[in-house]
Amino acid sequence: MLRRRRRQSVSVSPPRGSRIKVWTDGARTVFRWPTAHRANWVVTGLLWLLPPVGLFLTLLLLHPGDRSLVLGPDALEFATGTGARQRVPLRELGEVHAQTSLSGHFLTVDQGTTRHLVATGDFLPALDAEELEWLAAQIESWKQGEGA
Repeated sequence: MLRRRRRQSVSVSPPRGSRIKVWTDGARTVFRWPTAHRANWVVTGLLWLLPPVGLFLTLLLLHPGDRSLVLGPDALEFATGTGARQRVPLRELGEVHAQTSLSGHFLTVDQGTTRHLVATGDFLPALDAEELEWLAAQIESWKQGEGA
């Protein structure tokens, strides 16, 4: 009889100074972070030179909400850029990539031939490269049954 390995709770803290909060909820490990970048305040000040568009963009930049990533007993769950929840079963989870490009830092996961964008800021990157590398390592550890 095949027996599924029991997943353990997270034992590693986020990088020093990180805005990622980690907690467990039963068999799930939840990672949550604000999507607003600290520099959004500067950009918002500049946008006030373009009312009423500046008012609309200010609301988007300063109140974008939080993002979360959930490592459940058998699936990875996260919100897409449109706010819809995406669920990737553990058996379908492929490569995990933390990457940097000219437009910012990104965390992606592969599901078959589909690459999902898991974490980035809405306007400016909310998480830095070190935080995304840490999240990628947590997902890989969970995938191998060693952590979260």
